[in-house]
Amino acid sequence: KGIGSGLLEIKKPKPETFDVHFTGFKKEDKSNLEYAAAQAGMVVRKSVTKELKLLCYGYNASAKKIATARDMGIIILNAEQFTRFLETGDCTDSQ
Repeated sequence: KGIGSGLLEIKKPKPETFDVHFTGFKKEDKSNLEYAAAQAGMVVRKSVTKELKLLCYGYNASAKKIATARDMGIIILNAEQFTRFLETGDCTDSQ
């Protein structure tokens, strides 16, 4: 038998990413937010996933999607809070 046969292949851990999802925005606003997130090195997701770190919601966001994110322990911010987070790195709601 060849060397390594029957052994489990050890995979490198996935690099840690900061995944964000935007919901409830007009198309242009969502595009601008997604661009800002990508420029900040975040991974933009098309839905709420288990890897998601942050949900940013707009005026037309689904209450169910927000509730799902809350149940999963995901940070939930509105657009103004998200923009502040990008500028300061702080996601608390202190003024």
